[in-house]
Amino acid sequence: HLHLGIILAHRGTPDEAIAELEQAAALDPVIAVPHYVLGMLYEKKKNYEKAKSEWEQFIRLSTDEEKKKTAEQHLKRIAEKLAEASKEKQGGK
Repeated sequence: HLHLGIILAHRGTPDEAIAELEQAAALDPVIAVPHYVLGMLYEKKKNYEKAKSEWEQFIRLSTDEEKKKTAEQHLKRIAEKLAEASKEKQGGK
């Protein structure tokens, strides 16, 4: 599931990739890679809550310090997006 999910992500079929990667993560809950790719895919789809969860899971599981730094940068951007959305929501009331 992991390899197929990555291939599907590269081919530009995010929904199919997400399904495969979620299965990969469920089958082997201690590997970090599916969470990295899921974080990217959810972020591209602007599903920031799910992206945030996947990046956090990646950081917990990964031993790759460079990729963890990248994930932390993504989390920072997501936090900014969520804060903007919250302000817009409050301003629209």
